[in-house]
Amino acid sequence: MQDGLAMRILEECNEKGLRFAFYQELPIRFKKPYQLDDKQFVEVKYPSHAKVMIHYCMTKNGEKAEKYKSEPMRNMYQGVFVKEFLLFYGETLWYYLTIENDKEESVTEKQTLCMQNSFQEGKTKYQLLNQMLSGQKLGQYKQIDEAMQQYLARERLAEKLFTLVQ
Repeated sequence: MQDGLAMRILEECNEKGLRFAFYQELPIRFKKPYQLDDKQFVEVKYPSHAKVMIHYCMTKNGEKAEKYKSEPMRNMYQGVFVKEFLLFYGETLWYYLTIENDKEESVTEKQTLCMQNSFQEGKTKYQLLNQMLSGQKLGQYKQIDEAMQQYLARERLAEKLFTLVQ
């Protein structure tokens, strides 16, 4: 009964575009239907009327940072501001926030977000790509081969099941 209620709540939140960091703590059976098992979140709490901007850039394997991009963070619920990211193995998200609140503006310290090891586990195409990337970096060629075989099998299955209509 609780599982059914949790699924209905997640479905309703998904329909409204509400995404939160605590979703990562849910069992995989709840996250999978909404493709939440490979997402990472920057989530902060400020007064609901605040305007929160995230300024971010991605680096790969410690390369020099690209130019920062800026986007407003969405107030998901009563001052909980969230931005969702999809990171690959070896990528680091560098970010800071600017907060405009009651005619005052503040800037946070720079922070980082990296792909967590748990996002490499599993069998989604994203997770298989991450297994290949980590295997390459670590010289684990058996891991690369196994992940690549699974990835290609999924591609072949998708091509058979979902043909394009012309």
